[in-house]
Amino acid sequence: MSTRCKTGLMLKARVRADLKVYGDAIAVLQKYSIAALSALEGPGSFKKGQELAERARLAYGVSRQKLEDHIAAHGCE
Repeated sequence: MSTRCKTGLMLKARVRADLKVYGDAIAVLQKYSIAALSALEGPGSFKKGQELAERARLAYGVSRQKLEDHIAAHGCE
């Protein structure tokens, strides 16, 4: 991606940020899973973590698609 393509750079940064949020959400989900298995927290906590991870996954998918669309339309890498 050319350093001149500010939109591409911005979209690439958004993908990285969304991927980090997704990774963090998975870590939270794992925490809730372990806590639920040891009966420290109820099943509602796991559901909340699962919803958080799903929203983060979807946001990452949208940002990744926007970057791919931009690269295809703009010709930058």
